[in-house]
Amino acid sequence: MGKGVVGAACAMFLVGTLAGVSGLVKDYPVYGGQAVRYLLAAVVLLVAARVMGLRFVRLTPREWVLLGALSLTGLAMFNVCVTESAYTEISPARHF
Repeated sequence: MGKGVVGAACAMFLVGTLAGVSGLVKDYPVYGGQAVRYLLAAVVLLVAARVMGLRFVRLTPREWVLLGALSLTGLAMFNVCVTESAYTEISPARHF
């Protein structure tokens, strides 16, 4: 349980700090940046798997679809939306 709590706390910290730096990402190449970011993450994961002696798992077609949906909606689109929101000059608080 300790590792899970620490991991969750780190994830929440990293997501929470995004609000503080979102103004700095105005010049960030959204789609190219995401591609490089996920490519680097894949390389790190493959190296870690090799070092730990893990083998690849064959996914079923259903698992590929679920993985693709999760990647698109939960990861890529979230980051694109956050980055794109930095381009707007209108604060959400002004609408109320």
